[in-house]
Amino acid sequence: MKAFWQRFEGPTWLVAATIYGGWGALALGHRYVPLFIAVPLGIYLTAWHASLQHETIHALRKVPRPMRTLLAFPPLGIWFPYEWLRCEHRRHHATLELAAPRDPESFYHEPEAWMRMNAPLRGLYVLNQTFAGRLVLGPALLISRTYAKEVRRLLHGDRSHAGAWGAHFVSAGALLWLLAHWGVNPIAYVVCIAYPAASLGLVRSFAEHRYAQSFRERTAIVESRSALSLLFLNNNLHAVHHRYPTLPWFELPRRYRTDLERNPLGEYPPPLRGYRTVARSWLWRPIDVPVAGQSQPILRHFGWQR
Repeated sequence: MKAFWQRFEGPTWLVAATIYGGWGALALGHRYVPLFIAVPLGIYLTAWHASLQHETIHALRKVPRPMRTLLAFPPLGIWFPYEWLRCEHRRHHATLELAAPRDPESFYHEPEAWMRMNAPLRGLYVLNQTFAGRLVLGPALLISRTYAKEVRRLLHGDRSHAGAWGAHFVSAGALLWLLAHWGVNPIAYVVCIAYPAASLGLVRSFAEHRYAQSFRERTAIVESRSALSLLFLNNNLHAVHHRYPTLPWFELPRRYRTDLERNPLGEYPPPLRGYRTVARSWLWRPIDVPVAGQSQPILRHFGWQR
């Protein structure tokens, strides 16, 4: 039974049922739940849904792609279409220059582009390299940068993404209408749930990639057994995920332990000791310079050891 459960990725289906069931129950019954419980729970479930979307891009290989798309398509997070996310994330895994300007999920800039920026914008990007700045400014920078890029694409006659964005805006509008029908203020949902959920997702990505001369040092491991590890579906073990991108989330910890037993020093970079350590180390201090070729490998800089 256990083999059958894992073969067909039962844990992932259980996560999906929990997310959609919990989100729907919370939306329908929000009047009966105190705000100090409803808001954090709504944020967690919405951020967890983004992790489920990530999982459908990589795993569930025995499930036909249309069914995987249907499972991840509902835009609980509001901001981005699933098909666009899928294409951009596949580009991220295909690039040989992680944590560089060509990486679609990178906040790094080419030196020439950096010098052309005005000082206030450079200041925002530097502040975005702090943990506090990433939580507050990160989603706004990511959303505005993405939307501006997609508008420029359309203005240049490239409509390759138009279908994904059109379907997304229709479905996001339908979701907000449904929330309003259930008595949830759509603006409050966007401001108090969707934006903080995006911030929570950026907790994971804050330290997982950074520019370094060594390719091995460009992808990190954050060892965590907290609720954040479940929230991120073990993608805090990010170097393991990049090494085995189709491995289901619930198998990543065992693979990490196995690889360490075989080669304690050669498989992965030294780990970061939990998100509390990450937050404490870079709450107001930039983790890196957001310019390609001018940053310092953070593990050597702070002298962390396994």
